[in-house]
Amino acid sequence: AKDEEYLCFIEVKFRSSEKNGSPECAVNSKKQKRLSDAALYYLMQKGYPDTVPCRFDVVGATPERIMLIKNAFSFKG
Repeated sequence: AKDEEYLCFIEVKFRSSEKNGSPECAVNSKKQKRLSDAALYYLMQKGYPDTVPCRFDVVGATPERIMLIKNAFSFKG
């Protein structure tokens, strides 16, 4: 997705309840590394320059709410 000058990579997590934690908390460091690797692969495959501004967002959803966290984490190289 694009947001002004940023190319955004968005992870969406849903939980039926927050009994075991919020959906946003499910995007742990291991998941962040996998998302970073996937984003890097995508950028290389599509021929984007190294300087393209990127952002990682997380959407957490439950039956009661939807929360968008822009710039939720930095690239994990």
